[in-house]
Order: sequence, then structure tokens, then C-alpha cells
Amino acid sequence: MFKRTGHGLNLTSIFLICPIPVSMDVYPVCTFNCLYCFGKASVSKKNRTQLNTPKPETLDNFLTKHLAEAPKELNQEEKFVKWYIHNRKAVQIGVVSDPFDFLEYKYGYTYDILQVFSKHHYPIRLSTKGVLYAKNKYLKLFRENRDVWKLGVSLFTKDEETLTNVEKNGFSYNKRLKAIRKAVNNSIDVVVRFGPYIPGINEDYEEIMADLHDAGVKDFQLRNFEKSPFLTNAEKKNYEKLNQISKIDLNKFCKNHMSKERHGELSYTKSVEYTKKFRKIAEKYGMNFYTQNDPARVHGLSENCCAVKEDFILKDYNLCSALFVAKEKGEVHYEDVAKNFNHLLGDIPTANTCFFTESKKLVHLKDLFQNAWNNPKSRRGLCKRFGYHLLPDRVDENGNIVYKIDEKRL
Repeated sequence: MFKRTGHGLNLTSIFLICPIPVSMDVYPVCTFNCLYCFGKASVSKKNRTQLNTPKPETLDNFLTKHLAEAPKELNQEEKFVKWYIHNRKAVQIGVVSDPFDFLEYKYGYTYDILQVFSKHHYPIRLSTKGVLYAKNKYLKLFRENRDVWKLGVSLFTKDEETLTNVEKNGFSYNKRLKAIRKAVNNSIDVVVRFGPYIPGINEDYEEIMADLHDAGVKDFQLRNFEKSPFLTNAEKKNYEKLNQISKIDLNKFCKNHMSKERHGELSYTKSVEYTKKFRKIAEKYGMNFYTQNDPARVHGLSENCCAVKEDFILKDYNLCSALFVAKEKGEVHYEDVAKNFNHLLGDIPTANTCFFTESKKLVHLKDLFQNAWNNPKSRRGLCKRFGYHLLPDRVDENGNIVYKIDEKRL
């Protein structure tokens, strides 16, 4: 049994670029044990009992209080989360662990949490590669909240042998497709995420997209293969297993096409190549196309890759906003974006986030933001992050870089 405590709402580690920067993981571990996993590794059964999971009563009290009243100040992570809830922005559920893996069969904690969000008719975006959401008690909750809930379901491949080797404890493709079809038939708002697309392994994507079309799926999301330059020994072993499964030399592929500048993501050229390919097939089958692997933000249907309704996301506050402003005006100034970011997040200490190892000079998130803005060569800077569509033009009177959009590259 896990210890249940707290409301479970946290600032995500990708708040600099994500329009849905508050998340929750119902379980602190995941039992699917996928080789490509970018989240926390599964821990032993003995250690699981020492980890925490959100408490429904605490979450209910938190939502009740802060939907009714706005925080007076915004200078700490907790106060930002209160403001975020008060403004009814979407919460991501299932970032590091899956809310519908085998733990849910035993404990049912996800159902308890979903009941709380349903009570408040609160917007969420839930991500899973499980099938339990297709059970009637879960479908009932999704139906009742279809205008504010988005269900994201992941598919990897149709080939069952490959699926068993890569997603060791995952459900079969047919079970997942059956669950997706049932959700769609119940008028649930579903987006299917294909991926990660790993060349030489899951090349049956067009067959999958044809199946999704037949199942009535309208929203399709692509996630490309990534390989962080900072892997644990266990993760290195997993990637070597992927290399053995692939029909191509993945190590050579990563060496040629993974960008250290972009923190292990595909190079800009390769990312655009795949994005255009998948978008074309999605359009062929009449599906809306979304992707998180679009540095210029020009190939997806929406500026947010999760296919969440625009009313439920944050706009004009993070680094991506710089790209949108520059597209409209031709150039973007630091204050065009930093004003909103600093108001919402600026005074949160970097020590409270995953960036606690940053330079001691970056005391608060506003320092981190300004550092990213004024260091175009940094992997977190605007040039590399957006595929060199934003280029430094000059320095303003306050010493901050003014960026111009590269119209030809765009």
C-alpha cells in the first residue's frame, strides 16, 4: 500500500516551453517497464510501499478552496499552482508514471482522483498506454466531462513480438485498439499518440493510422525518438536492447541524427522530415495532426501539442510565446514574453525545481528565463530550441537580445 498524502499537483520540468505546466502522477512508479522510458525507473516491490501518492480528500479541499479564491501573491510554486487552479487551466495526469497500469487494478487510486476532478468538472489531460479507462465506471466519468477532459492514448506498434520486447508489461495492440474504439463510441475526446517513432522498429505506422481512422479517431499526435546524453547504466542497457531489436544500426543513427545541442532530440532537419511525413498520412486519413517535435511550431494543427482546447492552456508566458510574437510582428523583445512569465513564475527559487544544479547566479526562475533568452548558443536558448527560426538581431536598452524571425527558413 502506498502512503497517500498531499494534493499531488506540481510544476512540470518543462515549464519553459509547455503550455500545460502543472501535472500530477497518481502513482510514483510505473510497471509497464518500457525500454524507451524517459521517466523514473520502476523500483522494487519493497520500496514501492515507501513512496507517496495523492490523497483524494486533500485534492478535493485544495480544488474547492482555490477555485473559489485567487492567491494574493505569486512568488512561490505553491502559489502559482493555486493561481493556475483558480483560472481552471488543464492539469496533465500521467507524466512520469501511467495512471492506468497494473497498479490501478489493485489499488484504484486513479479512479478516486478522477472522481475528485469530475466533482469540480475540472479540465485534465490524461495520458496512458493502458486500457482500463474503457471500463464502464471510468467511461462514465469521461462522458460526464467530455467537454473539459482529453484522453491521450499511446500506441507503439502492431507487431506483438516487438511490442512484448519493447513495452515488456504493456497490453497487446488489439486490446488497446478495442479500448480506443470503445472510448470513441462513447463520444470521449481522444487523441492517440504514436511513438516514440524509432526507425527500424515501429515502421508499421501507416497501418496503425488506417486502423485509427476506422475506429473513428480524429486527433493524432507524433512523438519522435529521443536519446538523452545523460543516461544511467540501466538506461544504456535498455537502449542497447533497442539497437538489437531495430533493423538499422540505432547507435549510428543517433550519432548522425541526434543533436547534442537539443538535449538528445532529433536534429532539426530529421525532425521536420518525420513531421511532414506523418502529417501527410494523418491528413490522408482525415485526422488532425499534433506533434511536440516541431521546433518552428508550423506543422501541427495547434500551438499546443497535446490537442487540449485553447481555453485550458496558458498562452503568452513561456519561451514558445517568443516564436508566436515574432511570427506576427517580425521580431520579439524580452518584455513581450518575460512580463507574464515573471508575474506567474519569476520569483520561484530554482532550488525548488529540477534546475537546482544550475549556476548559483540563477537564483530564481526569472533568472533562468533571462539566461535562456540572452544565451542564444545555449541548448535552452531561443536559436537552437526553435531550429534557428529566431535569430539575434540587436541588444535593447536594457541589455536583452531582440530576436527576428527568419522568414526564409520559416
